[in-house]
Amino acid sequence: MHITFADESPLYDGDDLAVHFVALVDGEPIVCSITAEALEDHFGAKSPREEDLLDAFSNGAVRRCASAPSAPRRSTKTAASPSC
Repeated sequence: MHITFADESPLYDGDDLAVHFVALVDGEPIVCSITAEALEDHFGAKSPREEDLLDAFSNGAVRRCASAPSAPRRSTKTAASPSC
């Protein structure tokens, strides 16, 4: 499985408190979402406000985690570091 990301900007969804983005899985577009809670807990978002969530998403860690090969994950997690 080969995962890349579309050049489209992520979209903030205030109703669901999430950020939606497009991943390409083996060339097929898949709409993905990450919650405000996940961005705050694992990717450094300061609040559920749009600018804080998009800043946390844009730092690239979400995309690196999403495209990392499946492998056992370490169980030690901190709020400042991604869980992958």
